[in-house]
Amino acid sequence: SARVSSGPWLSLSMKPSKDMGKDKKQKKKELAEKERALQAIIKEAMLVENHLEALAPFKIFNRNGLDLVLEFYSAERLTPELRTWTFELTRDNMLGLYEETWGWSDAQKKHEMFEEKARFKLWHTKR
Repeated sequence: SARVSSGPWLSLSMKPSKDMGKDKKQKKKELAEKERALQAIIKEAMLVENHLEALAPFKIFNRNGLDLVLEFYSAERLTPELRTWTFELTRDNMLGLYEETWGWSDAQKKHEMFEEKARFKLWHTKR
């Protein structure tokens, strides 16, 4: 509650209310609930082996001289060649932006890109 003192100077003092602590706890609780819900969605999505199965009509591109197929990979399914290619492609396209902001680390980026939960959708020429 606020208290105003009179006199030639006007001052206002605020005492912390018990409700402020309750509001913080409520916000923390709400954030924790949202995080749990998000983790549940991620966990459910991780159970799907191939996210492209439901998108079969969009997996093939044959136009303008291009004959491509879209394939889904978990990080563990990537061949060493695809790991190298995806990392180099990311580095070639993102290095400058990262260096302008928070910096670049090959080791950290590889860890992020190829962690267990990582998923990739890659276009290939038809074999």
